[in-house]
Amino acid sequence: MTIHICRLCGSNEAIKGSHVTPALVYRAIKADSATGFMRLAASPNQRIQDGDKHPLLCSDCEQRFGQREAKFNKHVFKAFHQHDHDSFDYGDWLHYFLTSVTWRTLIMDLGDDATIVRIPTQVLPDFEAAADTMRRYLLGNNTLATRIDNHVFLFPSDSSCSPELAAAGPNFLIRRSVGGYTLWGDGFSAVMHNLAGFWCVTHIRLNPNDTWQNTQIAPAGGQFRPPQIVESWIAHAFFEDIIEFSKKRHNMSDKQREIIERSVQRNPNAASLRFWESNQRARDDK
Repeated sequence: MTIHICRLCGSNEAIKGSHVTPALVYRAIKADSATGFMRLAASPNQRIQDGDKHPLLCSDCEQRFGQREAKFNKHVFKAFHQHDHDSFDYGDWLHYFLTSVTWRTLIMDLGDDATIVRIPTQVLPDFEAAADTMRRYLLGNNTLATRIDNHVFLFPSDSSCSPELAAAGPNFLIRRSVGGYTLWGDGFSAVMHNLAGFWCVTHIRLNPNDTWQNTQIAPAGGQFRPPQIVESWIAHAFFEDIIEFSKKRHNMSDKQREIIERSVQRNPNAASLRFWESNQRARDDK
């Protein structure tokens, strides 16, 4: 039997079921769903109940992350997910939480043969150095916090967008999806996550021509307030993915469409349906 060691502390045995992306986001999506399930945008015929889990952390490090996740859920995510609140006060736990999410995705991609062969040789050392910096910070070296550049952009239920994006139905796809990945461009790199519309970006190598206004999360805590403005190659990549995912919905089988329609009829007041309505309003405005 293979024994996996915790990727964070490097000392204790890792448990089998560590989430790469926090389980609280999956639970929130399921809770307001008309069907009680989630679907992968890339695989619309597959219903899922939980996110990817791997032997990443030991029980002690799971608890270390869980303390910050609980604060994020209580003070930020619930109010945003359920009521579109876009202003909040936060402590140092938010910067830590975002870094923990980024680190998990980063080490998964660096350990994945199919991903690492696609990472350019000039980008790979930056990713590896960032992963090490994050690991040491997450273990308690707070002097490294300012070297980790975390940003957040919130997608409310009714967001303005281009006609092409409006046609894709972005509100439902953004607010009902979760996941993250590494990405890189012409000399720039980052790790991006969508936590059901709570969009997080950690810059590994920032493009100086980007605009990130009212998005940066201070390591020591602070206040988060709109308005926000983002003009970045990362946002363009994200929206391109949303448009591509929308095209895959046409691959949904008739059987799965019937299941969804019956569920909606049984649960016409499901909270998630407000995103369908906001998509229609966005199309009507174009």
